[in-house]
Amino acid sequence: MAALIELAYLAAAILFIIGLKRLAHPATARRGNVASAVGMLIAIVATLVDRQILSFPLILVGGVIGSALGLWMARAVKMTAMPQMVGIMNGFGGGASLLVAAAEWHRLVQPDAVLELNTAVSIYASTLVGAVTFSGSMATTSARLSQCRPLNPNRHPVERARRRVPRGGVDHVVRADQTPSSSSPTWRWILDADRAANVIVMKRSMNPGFAGVENELFYNPKTAMLFGNAKDSLLRLIAEVKAV
Repeated sequence: MAALIELAYLAAAILFIIGLKRLAHPATARRGNVASAVGMLIAIVATLVDRQILSFPLILVGGVIGSALGLWMARAVKMTAMPQMVGIMNGFGGGASLLVAAAEWHRLVQPDAVLELNTAVSIYASTLVGAVTFSGSMATTSARLSQCRPLNPNRHPVERARRRVPRGGVDHVVRADQTPSSSSPTWRWILDADRAANVIVMKRSMNPGFAGVENELFYNPKTAMLFGNAKDSLLRLIAEVKAV
């Protein structure tokens, strides 16, 4: 059994490394997230078996509640609010580390008890890192929420003028918005390019990208798609215009 536990921990560590590597690129981020999640599941199951945790019903209840909340947040939170949600989740992780360290401190620190050096360092480090992560994440999330104010489309005459000219770009400079005609998130240009007379989108493909949400601007009758690397395409267009 001990050998199986060690192999499980090794497999979990490998999956963590693979997951972190794949999370570094949008094209493989989803697979990286899945790999990390599987690694965490293996590590949790191995720990429960190794440490002979007996309160499985309580653990099961916590897992069900956490999974339900995670599923709800994944479906309910808009893509534009993802940075805030990530900040909150990061803060929850730090808070969990802080609570576990505090529980271990109260369990181990008894009258005339002396903590081993490695145990004391682990508790102090978990307390410090957890507290800093939780407070920092909550402060950052609060600052982001305070900045999420609706923009006035007529806030500047320059922007009103831009609506009458063609624009090009990629779907990274759009924001999600709800429209009366659709219950799913639809995409608009930050500068209201959908109101322009003509729109040119320079993109490698019609792929919805990392967000996994279709960009309705691509299917607008006024939109022309120029496939390829945006920078290279723009340079070629400039060269052709100069050659005229």
